[in-house]
Amino acid sequence: MLYGLSAGGMLTYHVAAKAPRGTLRGIVGMTFSDQRDQRVRDETSHDKLTARAGVPLTGLLAKTPAASLTYPMSLASKMSALADDPAAMKVLMKDRTSAANRVGVRFLDSSRRTPPPPSRRPSTPASCC
Repeated sequence: MLYGLSAGGMLTYHVAAKAPRGTLRGIVGMTFSDQRDQRVRDETSHDKLTARAGVPLTGLLAKTPAASLTYPMSLASKMSALADDPAAMKVLMKDRTSAANRVGVRFLDSSRRTPPPPSRRPSTPASCC
């Protein structure tokens, strides 16, 4: 069983799609967003400038030595939408495994242009809630 939350949802899906058949019983994932879609990037990015200029910029940077640099997720993504509770948001914005995490430029580039694996696209969930 694999679990992925936020960007980890799609990452979990990609890992499951590449796993040999029969090795996983299932995945629990949230936020299966296709970042190749401009509307999705507009809604999930920190702001419109990041949504529109960030993908081409990370694409260029990923081909240079700057690919190993890290970038705060709170500037790349709309981390302000993680929770409705202000007290919870204060905790999440300081949590290095959550909104205070930093990711590599190469990861940002690949996550925003990699399509879902075509051979095993999700259909209907086997069970829910």
